[in-house]
Amino acid sequence: MAPAARKELINSLTKTEIELLLMEWPLWARPEQLAPGLPWRVWLLMAGRGFGKTRAGAEWVRMQARNRDAPSNGAACGRALKTSRILR
Repeated sequence: MAPAARKELINSLTKTEIELLLMEWPLWARPEQLAPGLPWRVWLLMAGRGFGKTRAGAEWVRMQARNRDAPSNGAACGRALKTSRILR
């Protein structure tokens, strides 16, 4: 999209639309930060500092909480297994 058209589109949005747009993680995430398609049992994000592992995990949990039909019942998120908690 051309910069002028993008600016016009952004300026046409309401405050609520902008807030909703900012909350849409799949629009902002890099493809490798999004969970793989189903079915899967374990999603391992093994990457260096600054990759966005915590954000990717947190956004996945948030999306699961919003989607009541989601086939999952929890997630383990944390820097290490010792400091992680099971979320149900």
